[in-house]
Amino acid sequence: MQDVVLIDVTMKKSAIYPVLLIIAFVSVLSGCAKVEEDIIGEWKSELMLANPTKTMTWEFKTDGTLVRTLVEDGETITDNCFYSVEKKLTKTLIKIEGSSSIRDFSSDMNGFWQVEYFKDDIMKLRRVDLNPDTPEKENASYLYREFTRLN
Repeated sequence: MQDVVLIDVTMKKSAIYPVLLIIAFVSVLSGCAKVEEDIIGEWKSELMLANPTKTMTWEFKTDGTLVRTLVEDGETITDNCFYSVEKKLTKTLIKIEGSSSIRDFSSDMNGFWQVEYFKDDIMKLRRVDLNPDTPEKENASYLYREFTRLN
């Protein structure tokens, strides 16, 4: 009689693991969806410059437009491009296309950006690929940007 009880307890324990795996999978997917919705708005790029007269903002709009704005010594320069959010199993990528350089200050932002951190009013992105249309990663594709939400 005790053997039957032991087998029953073992069967109950083994049924718990698939349920925990499903819960973990659903929570990972729901976290990715949050980035797609919550990225909308204006973000200040933390430039880490010795000269604080320059400010850079990125504004993600609901229509898939990304507007980068550089304000330097009262002059405003913008870069209009497009973005899309792609969800992978364990990561979220932001694809940026159509960006151009802003003077000699900031190169274009085209490529795939991996969301490294996204919570409340802080976002950290890392560019992992310059050209999304090629299967291999290019040299010098890695670039970090940190942001704080403005609105």
